[in-house]
Amino acid sequence: THQRAPQGTNPGEYSEDVKAALAAAIAEAQEAYNHQQITKEIVDNAHKTLSNALNTFGTSANQEPIEILDKTTLSQAIADAIEELEKSINNVGLQQGNYPQEAVDALGYAITQAQTIRTTATTQSELTSACNYVQSAVETYRNAHIMYNNQLLVELLSNVDAQLATATLYAPCAGDGYSTEEHAALSAMFNSAKGNYAHSQAEINSIYNSLLPQYTRFLASWTEDMCIDIEPTAALGVYPTVATSHVTINSDKTIRSISVISLQGEVLVVGKPNATKAVIDVSTLAKGTYVVRIVCEGSKKPKKQTILKL
Repeated sequence: THQRAPQGTNPGEYSEDVKAALAAAIAEAQEAYNHQQITKEIVDNAHKTLSNALNTFGTSANQEPIEILDKTTLSQAIADAIEELEKSINNVGLQQGNYPQEAVDALGYAITQAQTIRTTATTQSELTSACNYVQSAVETYRNAHIMYNNQLLVELLSNVDAQLATATLYAPCAGDGYSTEEHAALSAMFNSAKGNYAHSQAEINSIYNSLLPQYTRFLASWTEDMCIDIEPTAALGVYPTVATSHVTINSDKTIRSISVISLQGEVLVVGKPNATKAVIDVSTLAKGTYVVRIVCEGSKKPKKQTILKL
């Protein structure tokens, strides 16, 4: 046992002192065995001493160190994060001075995760990683705080969002619509802009000045379908074509949808009357020329009528 036992400081090894103690017990037993006047009492005592030494040796191997976890730093980081999160109470939004909802949700999630790790961690490295994680989340949350005037950008994002949600894409012989390519480009730029937490007024201006031209190109990409409608046509009446408040549409077929579109291609009014007569309110439109787009039952190709709003 003494010879097979590895000596060292690693777990499972035996220290020099432990091995020396067993060697001394072995030598003492050997001396008793070689005693010229050996007696049963000497043998029994030597056997007992050597057995005790062997038992002690068997439990004296170096053990894995017991790690005492220090949760103080993580607990403080969690407390700091909660204090930061409280600043967003009644202050969530996209205006100057607000915290975006996405940033608030992200910090709340980080706090919950850190609290869980504080309870379940078995190593100090887990606690350290959780501390770094929640501190990084706090930094991201602080950077998301809208400190600059972004009103124009917020309004532009709102307009783009609404336009993308309702836009009809052009396909030959399938009806009027916007360019698929311009729609994809605007969508990509919009998704990038809405999640960008600008850190300066210059960044806000840069995002706005990049998004606005793409939005303009998208609106300008409206294309009229020039295919001939071979479906049964509806007899339509649109009056007055020079209007101040309302436009009335009569048809001998059910009117499924009506859209009022600016010459820039922006859809301003949408209605689904599902009747043979409809009245459109144009009183809130700015003065100018608009296209009324009408889709009737049994017709794949929309009908269009130009009106002048006074």
